[in-house]
Amino acid sequence: MRPVLVLTAAAALYAGRAPVSVRAVAGQAPTGSPVTTAAQAEQGRSTFRAQCAACHGRDLSGSEAPPLAGSGFFSAWKGQSTQYLFKYVQEMPPGGPYLTPEQYLGVVAFILQQNGATAGTQPLTAATDVPIGSIATGERPPQ
Repeated sequence: MRPVLVLTAAAALYAGRAPVSVRAVAGQAPTGSPVTTAAQAEQGRSTFRAQCAACHGRDLSGSEAPPLAGSGFFSAWKGQSTQYLFKYVQEMPPGGPYLTPEQYLGVVAFILQQNGATAGTQPLTAATDVPIGSIATGERPPQ
């Protein structure tokens, strides 16, 4: 049953649940202020590797589930807000286990970092609501 749920989530992602916008082009400098901290993204990396990597790949390139970094992800999500991404990620994984809000925020901070967002001094919160394309470039940081 899990593969059907994963495919359903992937279909929702690519079927317009995350519409494309023209606010940013991959590689273009972001115009917004940083909305995450390095520590939050690092905590998110740990949570992601323990809870999400089995389906999304350790490098976020996707395996059983869609990629969460790179040009495909960025073109689908650059026009969406950080708040929308947070709410979407909170629905994962289909059927659980579910994480704490702080863990989900960390995972989103890690996803943003892996799409070129820079860290700042304020952590991402559930109320943070900025276009992803205004804070990220779509470029993966050096590994």
